[in-house]
Amino acid sequence: STYGRKKSKPKNPPQKPVQPPNRDANFYLVQAGDSQQSIAGRFGVSVKALAQLNPNVNLQRLYVGQKLRIAAQRMA
Repeated sequence: STYGRKKSKPKNPPQKPVQPPNRDANFYLVQAGDSQQSIAGRFGVSVKALAQLNPNVNLQRLYVGQKLRIAAQRMA
């Protein structure tokens, strides 16, 4: 009988997806060979806009795995 027994919690509970701070933003992880120009071009934004979205990031010294904020493209 299970009466009186405590239910054990799962050791690895499912993780909820992390939501961006607002719905107008996405994030991108820098990959090998990326540059500020290639990332900006991939997402259709200017390097200046990329810099404004990432004020604490030196875009001239990107590293693999670095997380950048990218403006979300609106669907019409």
